[in-house]
Amino acid sequence: MAIDGRKEFFTDNLDISFSGTPSWDRQVAMELARMIEIWPLSGDHWKVVDFVRDYYLKYTYGPSVYKISRGTGFRLQHLFELFPCKNGIRWGAYLIAGLPFPCGKDDSEPNGQVLSKPR
Repeated sequence: MAIDGRKEFFTDNLDISFSGTPSWDRQVAMELARMIEIWPLSGDHWKVVDFVRDYYLKYTYGPSVYKISRGTGFRLQHLFELFPCKNGIRWGAYLIAGLPFPCGKDDSEPNGQVLSKPR
């Protein structure tokens, strides 16, 4: 699939094969949001997307829903309202942020090691 004339890491069924973040920008994010019907993007959406991207770039894996909640200051219910995706909040937020989809349990690193639960 091409967005804004660029062939990217997207396929027709919205699966993502992560190829790095340099080709991602806010235009790509807006097109992805339209495709999964999370539109228009509000300031709260951008706060989540920016948090998820910053976290991923710092730790090389994405945050759990609870970390997104704590990091943005949004209650879980508000996150569910912002990203009403059939595959979950992280699926929608990660897709729009141009990041690889989360794997495993909600609080696990890519290798499956479970992190400590938030208090």
